Amino acid sequence: TEDAFKEAGRLVDNIKIALFGVSYKADTDDTRNTPTERIVSVLQKRYHSHNIIYIAHDPYVKAKDYNATELTDDIDKAITDADALVFATNHKEYYDLDLDDIKKKVKTPIIIDGRNIFDKYKVLEKGFIYRKVGQGVN
Repeated sequence: TEDAFKEAGRLVDNIKIALFGVSYKADTDDTRNTPTERIVSVLQKRYHSHNIIYIAHDPYVKAKDYNATELTDDIDKAITDADALVFATNHKEYYDLDLDDIKKKVKTPIIIDGRNIFDKYKVLEKGFIYRKVGQGVN
């Protein structure tokens, strides 16, 4: 994450991180062992003195079933003015996102892909900084 912000010329401070997918498995509402809680916990420990807003989007999970961050079912609310988009669950809705539309709405065009949702070269071609979990920078 930090290297993506460095590449964008940004510090990891005064940022909004949007997390996509709260359920542990695609296309379900089951939040047991949700990856987003672990992601937020790690980021909060590492950047505890930084001003970071976290918002999660999930089309299946209800707010009463998740309390690690703000949760919305409005994808535009999550995307708008975000500095990093972190995809933690591969819901079918995420495969059809319009990258051109997203690029217009984000503050910093960073995608962290934890579920191999995006084609790296298409994302880079659209002007995003792309990181795939488990894969190096190159």
